[in-house]
Amino acid sequence: MRGVVVVAKLGWFDRASVVVDGNRYPARRDREAWSISNPADTEDVGRVTYENDVYRLTLERGGETVKVDFPGDPVIFTVRRESYEMRPMDLGDIRIDRLGMPVVRGRSTASGVRFDLHLPELDTIIRELALGLALYSEALSREHRIRGPATSIPPGMTGR
Repeated sequence: MRGVVVVAKLGWFDRASVVVDGNRYPARRDREAWSISNPADTEDVGRVTYENDVYRLTLERGGETVKVDFPGDPVIFTVRRESYEMRPMDLGDIRIDRLGMPVVRGRSTASGVRFDLHLPELDTIIRELALGLALYSEALSREHRIRGPATSIPPGMTGR
């Protein structure tokens, strides 16, 4: 695993961005999705869509599309024909494995998410994955405040 830190911030006062190994990638929201751009390469743009009503995250970059459907324990998604398992984000922990081996380790923060370690195999979508999980974490937090803890977490995401 690489010690490259990935941080996605949605923040109220800061502009939304994803920082990978100290490099900042601005994120903007339009009517349909969030986009993450690379100031050094105008062709390197990713898109992130979170559909709150169905708990679905869609990540797009470089012609690749990854869909993550959250209800389930574990949540299973596919990237380039490889299956990944994401454990419930209990207590803010983020854990993604492939074949039982760690691929991403991180946590939710007050303004987004932070990946402390990740394998290079997810480099092609790591910015989008971080922003997507920040959006999902924010949606869970919002649901918790509106409906209360008993109804805020989708089935299968409690880790119990």
